Amino acid sequence: MGFKKLPFEWRDTALKIHPSYFMVWLAHYWRSDKENMVEIANAQLVEECNLGLSLVKEAKRWLKENGWLVVDKGSYKNKKGEWQVPRFIATYPGLETNLPVENQPTDGGLE
Repeated sequence: MGFKKLPFEWRDTALKIHPSYFMVWLAHYWRSDKENMVEIANAQLVEECNLGLSLVKEAKRWLKENGWLVVDKGSYKNKKGEWQVPRFIATYPGLETNLPVENQPTDGGLE
């Protein structure tokens, strides 16, 4: 059984955001791999977080704009050019322990 820790020194930042936004971030983080990379569809977030679709989209937009989720720019299309669920990296905004974000897109990503 694996587990993911949250940095104690990050608690003040985490406790200041909207609870629904934190729930959406936490769903990404807990489902992510050891590099904090995750693919999760909005429909899955709606069900797992018990939130409406518009609130999930609002939360993801805010999380991306404020550095909590970084979109892997190479994750949008498969080899056939079909759109896919984007991969996200769940980060700890404001901490130096974050992974590099060299894959951050320039177009702001998908919702």
